[in-house]
Formats: sequence, C-alpha cells, structure tokens
Amino acid sequence: MAQLAGFALENRYADWTGNEFTDESRSHVSVYRLPVASPT
Repeated sequence: MAQLAGFALENRYADWTGNEFTDESRSHVSVYRLPVASPT
C-alpha cells in the first residue's frame, strides 16, 4: 500500500529501539520515505 502512495521503504527494525529485523523477529517497525521530487 505504501508503494502505491509513492513511498519507498528506507529501513525495517525489530522494535522501536532500532534492533535489527531478522527471521526470528516477532514484530517490526518499517520506516518509509517519500522520494524527493525533481525540480521541473
């Protein structure tokens, strides 16, 4: 859904403290960013 809105995944963490997301992670926090538009 985020991709449809134009967002790009920047990072994914296992929790709010920034621990690494792995196959064993029971939750995740995804950080998305809108790409900077090029000046026209």
